[in-house]
Amino acid sequence: MKLRVQEQCLRVRVDEEELKQLLQGRELALQLDFGATNRFGFRLSLHDGSHPDLQLDGLRWSLKLPARKVKDYAECLPTRDPLSFPISASPGGSAIVQFEVDVRDSLRHRRPSARGSQGRGGSTG
Repeated sequence: MKLRVQEQCLRVRVDEEELKQLLQGRELALQLDFGATNRFGFRLSLHDGSHPDLQLDGLRWSLKLPARKVKDYAECLPTRDPLSFPISASPGGSAIVQFEVDVRDSLRHRRPSARGSQGRGGSTG
């Protein structure tokens, strides 16, 4: 899992194996150690709601995405387009959460026969 924070956007990218784990109800976790007492932790999971749930507790963040929307998104893979959700950060302020599956990994996992069926210079038929 990769996490990127840029301006008003929180972007989460997973690979196909991590997507599979999420869809099976498992939680993904990311931890960054800054020393013995400073650790940044991020957890990603799915829930039955219709909107994302972002909980921020100091250096511990938790994001729950709507399971139905992630499942629908997974059926459209591979795609370069992320699944995007607006999140109200504060009154008058908003941010965007983007979730995506690495498109190169999706191509490897979801279209393995396309590469083999293109032939190697010969014709079929």
